[in-house]
Amino acid sequence: MSDQTVPKKSRRLNAEVTTVECSPCLKDSLNAIRSQMWPAFLKHASDCRWKLLAEHFPGYQMLLVVDKHPVAVGHTVPLAWNQSIDGLPDSIEDTLLSAIGCYEAGKTANTLAVLGVFVSADCQGNGLSALMLKAVKQLANEQGFATMIVPVRPAFKSRYPLVSMNEYIAWKRSDGSPFDPTIRYHCKAGATVMKTAAKAMTVIGTVADWENWTEMRFAESGEYIVDGALKPVLIDLASDHGWYEDPFLWMHHFIET
Repeated sequence: MSDQTVPKKSRRLNAEVTTVECSPCLKDSLNAIRSQMWPAFLKHASDCRWKLLAEHFPGYQMLLVVDKHPVAVGHTVPLAWNQSIDGLPDSIEDTLLSAIGCYEAGKTANTLAVLGVFVSADCQGNGLSALMLKAVKQLANEQGFATMIVPVRPAFKSRYPLVSMNEYIAWKRSDGSPFDPTIRYHCKAGATVMKTAAKAMTVIGTVADWENWTEMRFAESGEYIVDGALKPVLIDLASDHGWYEDPFLWMHHFIET
C-alpha cells in the first residue's frame, strides 16, 4: 500500500505528519490519543475494533508529531462507495469491515473515509485539527480519491441529549451557520451533511460497569442522562445490563484535484 504523502513538515508549527506505515514505533500513540478525547464508556464500545486499522491500513493511520511527540491522530480507510446516501455504512465498524472487504476482494477504492481525527487534550486550540484535516485531504488527493466522507460526532450534542439528532443538526446561529462547532467547522471546509445515523458505536455493559464508567448510581431501570453521551443510556436492572448507541451524522467533502 502506497503512502506518498509523508513525511511532511509544517514550518510554522515545526510539525511532521507521518503514518504508522512510515513510523511503526508510534502505533501505540493511536489508542493513547484517541482515548483521551472520549468519555470513559466509549472506550468500551463492543463493535469497533480500532486495532484492525493499524493492522490492515497502516499507511492510512496518520499522526501529527511535534518535537518528536505525537499530538494528534487521524484514522482513515480507503473505501469503495457507490456515492449514494443509501450506500453509506451504518457504523464505524461497518465502515472498517467494508474497507477490509474491498481490499481483500481487490476492488478499487474511490473514497477516503475519515473515521476520526483526535488532538491531544493538552494541545487543543493550536490549529492542529485544521492541519490534520488538510493532511487527510491531501492523502485522499494523492491516492486519487475525489471524495471523502466523515462520520461526525457533534461537539455540543451531549449538552442536549433529549433532542433528536435530526432536530439538533437543523439548529442555526444568527448568521445562518450550523449551531454545532464541529458541524460548522466541516461546513466551512466545504463539507455537506448527508444523513444522520443511529449508531457509530455500541456500548453494552453490566450495571456495575456503567456505574464505574460514569461514577453514577443506577437504582432503578430506565433511561439516564450521562455526561458525554449524546442521548440517554438505557439501564435494565433485571438483566443487569446497560445499552448505549452513539448517534452520528455523515458529512461529505469533495476533494480538489
